[in-house]
Amino acid sequence: MDGLSLYKLINFFKPQLIDARINWCEYDNDRFILSLYKNRSFFLIFDLLLNSYIFVSKDLKKGRNRLQHISNAKIVEIKQRGFDRLLTLSLVKRKPSGKLIQMKLIFEVVGKISNVFLLDEKGKIIFRWNDNNIDGDREINLGNEYIPFKSNKKYNLLNIRECDDFEQLEGFYRITAKHAAEIYNNFGNCEKAKDFILNSLNSDDSFYLDGQNKLIPFKILSYKEKIKIDLLDQYLVSLKKVNNRSDHKFLKIKNFYVKKKASYEKLLMNLYKDLKEARNYEKYHEEAELLKNNLSKIKGKTGEVLLDKFNENGVEQVKYYIDPGESVLKKIENLYGRAEKLKRSLEKLSNRIDEVKRMISYYDEEMFNLENMSMDEINKLYEELFVLKSNKVKEVGSIPYLTFKKDDTLFFLGKNSRSNHYVVFKVANPDDYWFHAHEIPSAHLILRKESPVDEEDIITAARITAAFSKYKNEKRVPVDYTLRKYVKKPKGTPEGFVIYKNYKTIYVEPFSEKELENLRG
Repeated sequence: MDGLSLYKLINFFKPQLIDARINWCEYDNDRFILSLYKNRSFFLIFDLLLNSYIFVSKDLKKGRNRLQHISNAKIVEIKQRGFDRLLTLSLVKRKPSGKLIQMKLIFEVVGKISNVFLLDEKGKIIFRWNDNNIDGDREINLGNEYIPFKSNKKYNLLNIRECDDFEQLEGFYRITAKHAAEIYNNFGNCEKAKDFILNSLNSDDSFYLDGQNKLIPFKILSYKEKIKIDLLDQYLVSLKKVNNRSDHKFLKIKNFYVKKKASYEKLLMNLYKDLKEARNYEKYHEEAELLKNNLSKIKGKTGEVLLDKFNENGVEQVKYYIDPGESVLKKIENLYGRAEKLKRSLEKLSNRIDEVKRMISYYDEEMFNLENMSMDEINKLYEELFVLKSNKVKEVGSIPYLTFKKDDTLFFLGKNSRSNHYVVFKVANPDDYWFHAHEIPSAHLILRKESPVDEEDIITAARITAAFSKYKNEKRVPVDYTLRKYVKKPKGTPEGFVIYKNYKTIYVEPFSEKELENLRG
């Protein structure tokens, strides 16, 4: 859950939570639950399995462990650090002696590395949910003074004057920043855009589902569905069921690719052994020559014999063993044949090794593509691999790809193996340029321009390609490029598999999300 979503939920639930009394607190590895009472019983749930959302529910939830310290305590204050994912519940509890003690319950809502801490009156940690620590510069041992994790963003919606990069603001991440930028572009005014987003966060009782099925905490320009906060827990549970089914399909597809890659890696090891043997063809040829040049000495002999071996330094005597009943002439023939066969196999083995290495890279790329697929794409791929048993290209409308534009230059980018195949062999012209990260899983990109392609076009295309590669977070990524006519798909290979020649390699810095957004066609 992002900081803006936390801000919206806490503002919405705050009237219910303030002055609520804690009946009990239970937890397990994935859920932290407060049973509360204020006019009625309800539950505050922090669920890591539901995208780390914090929400109020009327449905009973239980945990395996109980935190006794805060039973019968009252929530007197709720505070979030700006729009960050750090939430503090201030508690008071009356001891049997009548003395009031103060405690704080801290929620660090940071996805899979979330944690919850209970602090005493002096700010010392007296309970922690787990060992997760988002900030390696601090200690979170029991008895230590609690130190909040460092904030890595200086500005937020309340203190900025320019709306040039929402992703740099507290509470935003790539998807919400993209929608905020669209709102800003629609208004053309930073103050109006900020007011619109803040008003939606503070007054709107709904989340909005965008085209990628992402929950957005403020109203966006185009949305698929509006989900009331009161029904958010039900939606998240239903989404989890869908995700579980997709996770099963995802894992089955990934396991399929892992096994395919492993089989090619095993084949590659055997091919290297064969290549090593083939490179020794001269050894068999030399042995045949040795026997041929010493036929007169060998005639009628068995066991160990001394033979003359001719070399550049003259003649050297070597020991050789002849099996009883062995035909020396037949052995010479076999040795010459073996040497010739191994010599002929050198080129074939080298070519086959290259093919197998490309197949290993192909399955690496398929696993990279899989990690970036939507649920719909995973479901379609699952059908193709395990239900339809077909790899035929479907109608054009079912093969989406991305388009970027800079002035009069177009860039077409594949989203997966089928999309890559379509872009390269259906969309591209022979004299368009083709790009792919060098020996790194990445998307395939086609550059098209009516006028001559210049160095800036090449760099732009390479930076887009690098941004859609496995090394997109590195500072420099090698990218190969050549004309499309030099890119081929060998017969019998799967979609997305190519070989290419006459290429050059350029090292570039991948584009950022903001830079890519400016290029989207």
